[in-house]
Amino acid sequence: MVTFLGGFATTSELVIVSNDIAGAINVTSAAAAIGSASGAYASGDARLFAVDNGTASGLFLFTYSAADATVSAAELALLGTATATPASAAADYVFVARYGCAINDTA
Repeated sequence: MVTFLGGFATTSELVIVSNDIAGAINVTSAAAAIGSASGAYASGDARLFAVDNGTASGLFLFTYSAADATVSAAELALLGTATATPASAAADYVFVARYGCAINDTA
């Protein structure tokens, strides 16, 4: 969990930003709240970022596009918004490995 702007490890698979975004949750406001990692991301990196505005929470997929530490709006895609969810914690997220399928598998 990040309580300040940036400074998280590039190896973190899920980063939860605890400071509230002012206003709507979108790629621009999320990128501003997330800031930069402690080092540069590598080609092919993808991570999840969770942000909130004190009323709702949003989950974003980050996909590397520049060899730097900055998480930009262009590198974020909103996966979903949970209304009436003023904040989230690591325990709110469950990751399940799915064996025997490709990443693009629709089954």
